[in-house]
Amino acid sequence: MYIDIHTHNSTKEEDILNIQNIYLGEKVLTKSYFSVGLHPWDINKNDFDVTSELNKIKEDKNLLAIGEIGLDKNIDVSLSDQGVLLHEQLIISEQNNLPVILHIVKAFNEIIDIKSKFCYSHPWIIHGFNKKEELAKQLTDKGFYLSFGASVMNKKSNSEEVLRSIDVSRIFIETDDQKEYGIKEIYKRISEIKEIPIEELKEQIEKNFKKVFTKYNG
Repeated sequence: MYIDIHTHNSTKEEDILNIQNIYLGEKVLTKSYFSVGLHPWDINKNDFDVTSELNKIKEDKNLLAIGEIGLDKNIDVSLSDQGVLLHEQLIISEQNNLPVILHIVKAFNEIIDIKSKFCYSHPWIIHGFNKKEELAKQLTDKGFYLSFGASVMNKKSNSEEVLRSIDVSRIFIETDDQKEYGIKEIYKRISEIKEIPIEELKEQIEKNFKKVFTKYNG
């Protein structure tokens, strides 16, 4: 089984398990597994109460994660305001045994600090990771998982170097919102970078998935 832990697209292929990203405030139309959260980019677009909205959805049997949520220093919303809403959603994740899928831009020190200072116990995944090896080590040493997407197809990206150094027990794989590369192509490229058979990679990612996404009942 191929597992795509973060995608904005749907699939009908039987050997692919998708976690489809749903924006908080949207009606949940998908009948497949999904994650939900208030993305930092959408903070100024909505005036609903985040906790109330999440509480309406939290019992859905197909909800496997809170996300994508996070911190982004490139947007016109103060980091303190982003932090308040992030904490609200992290609390929901803790109360409902859900992992967190994180969007982090230029705020890695801040997210590491939050994880270190507060008693959040459920797994956090940095999605779309394409930073340096040093940061990857810092994050995984603090218990984060890293999810890799289409950047691995670019041999000039940071992803290849990071993947060579990181243990496969700390990674996930995703397609995000792009449609150029499917999840099977990304798996194939990662298996080449890691120099392991694709079936071995699939088996390990499935182990990671079942360990982190504990509400999955497949």
